[in-house]
Amino acid sequence: DQPRSRGLGDVYKRQVADCLNKISVSSRHLLSLINDILDMSKIESSQIKLNNMKIYLPDLLDQLSAIMSPQARDAGLQLTISTEGIKHKYFYGDSLRSNQILINILSNAVKYTAGRENGKIRIYSGRTDKGETVIVEDNGIGIRREDIPRVFEWGYTGYNGRREKRSTGIGLFLCRQVMDMLGQSIEIESEEGKGTRVILGVSRKKFDME
Repeated sequence: DQPRSRGLGDVYKRQVADCLNKISVSSRHLLSLINDILDMSKIESSQIKLNNMKIYLPDLLDQLSAIMSPQARDAGLQLTISTEGIKHKYFYGDSLRSNQILINILSNAVKYTAGRENGKIRIYSGRTDKGETVIVEDNGIGIRREDIPRVFEWGYTGYNGRREKRSTGIGLFLCRQVMDMLGQSIEIESEEGKGTRVILGVSRKKFDME
């Protein structure tokens, strides 16, 4: 009877641990949703305040590495943040919001790349015909072509977002709103089953503070 009791005790402990984990995940999801809604309310009421400062891009990327590397590692992913080859190391913007935007995009990349064989996420600087950019690239589940035009709409998650993971559909909407306020671009290129590339414009000039 004693071994049987110990066995039942182990099962009970595993069930409790599983329930606590689910509560923790749900709590983080709810907190994320609340924060997104609060930020959205600030934007809609024009209460959000932006700083106009000179930002050292390698430092920003190093901070992101410290924050996101453990999350990527726990998901079995390889996260590479490249600061080499950055032609222009300074840009103007809001440091806090820039961090929030990149963390949001990286969190999405981790969420939708986790479980993929040889899952990888890469951050690097680039240049398009519109100017300097920061690019977040993954080889995750990707986005269906017909969903791409709507990914920045409030509450829109797309087919893969609904099927694969729980999502508020607010994060990218807020990213677009803040990037618009900063006078910068945010674009998404993706192919279902192959991965996603998010391209963020960065400015070497101060933006208008209206």
